[in-house]
Amino acid sequence: MPLGSILKKPFQGSKNTIIRQFLLGIILAIISFTIIYLSGGLNYMGLIPSLVKIPWLFLIFPIIFMIFMIFSLLVQGILQNKFDRGIKDLVKVSLLQFGILFLYWFTYLFIISLVMNSFYYFGSFLSLAIPMFLLISALSTIIYQKSGNTIASAIVIALIFTILICTMSSYQSGVNFIMGFLR
Repeated sequence: MPLGSILKKPFQGSKNTIIRQFLLGIILAIISFTIIYLSGGLNYMGLIPSLVKIPWLFLIFPIIFMIFMIFSLLVQGILQNKFDRGIKDLVKVSLLQFGILFLYWFTYLFIISLVMNSFYYFGSFLSLAIPMFLLISALSTIIYQKSGNTIASAIVIALIFTILICTMSSYQSGVNFIMGFLR
C-alpha cells in the first residue's frame, strides 16, 4: 500500500465523521491540558507560553500534528491492530509506543544538543518526557481503540507537545538559532 493512501485513510469518509474526529480531538486536548496544568503544570512545568511565543504555536502545531499523525498511523494502524482489545494488550501497545517515542526524541535531542554544543533542551526535556510520553501513549491507545481513527489522538498529542515546546524554548531570532550550530 503506498504511503499516500495510508496518509489519506483517516481523512476518508463522511465529512461529519472527520469534523467529529477533529472536535473530539480538540475537546480531549483541552481536557488533558487542563488536567496536566492543574496537577503538575503550575509548579513542575510552566505550560502557558508567554505572549511573545503565542504566534509560534500556530506555526509549530501543524508540523507536529503531521509528525504525530504519521506516527499514530504507524503505531496504531499497524501495531495496535495486531493485538487484541484486552487491557493487557492495551498496556503493551502503550508501553511500546512510549518506548518508540522516548527513543526517537532522546536520539533527536541528543544529536541536536551535540551539534549545538548545548545540552539545555536535552536535560530539561528528559525530566518531562517520561510522564508526558506515558500520558500521550495511554491517551492515543485508548482513543484509537474507542474511535478507530488517529485524528483525535494526533490532535491531543500535538497540542500538548506544541505548548510544551513553545513554553520551554528560549526566545531567539532565527539568526541566533542558526548561529548556535556554528559555535
